[in-house]
Amino acid sequence: MAGGTSLNVPAFLTKLWTLVEDPETNHLICWSSVSATGTGCH
Repeated sequence: MAGGTSLNVPAFLTKLWTLVEDPETNHLICWSSVSATGTGCH
């Protein structure tokens, strides 16, 4: 990492980021303007 420091990111956050960024999971994850919670999309 820059400046010789490294970040310890929890594994679940790395996995979550991967899922959110993957276009193939768009049908599983959606965001609502009403709430900041992650809910299943139907």
